[in-house]
Amino acid sequence: MKNYVVYIEEKLCRGTEIEAENIEQALDKAREMYRNSEIVLDSNDMGTGAEIMAQEVGINSEAISGESTDWNDL
Repeated sequence: MKNYVVYIEEKLCRGTEIEAENIEQALDKAREMYRNSEIVLDSNDMGTGAEIMAQEVGINSEAISGESTDWNDL
């Protein structure tokens, strides 16, 4: 038998209206707000999907260059 680590990734998503001169400024403002915890995502912000992937591991759960999958929809 082989050992595998299976990863599951869920994405959180929230739309926030931001007043800005242009799209780059809107992105910069949103990044700053996020870093300053003015925008905090939680379980109410679940995105529309999840992904899963697996990777073979060796002794001590170290990743090895063995079998692995791409990320796939869950």
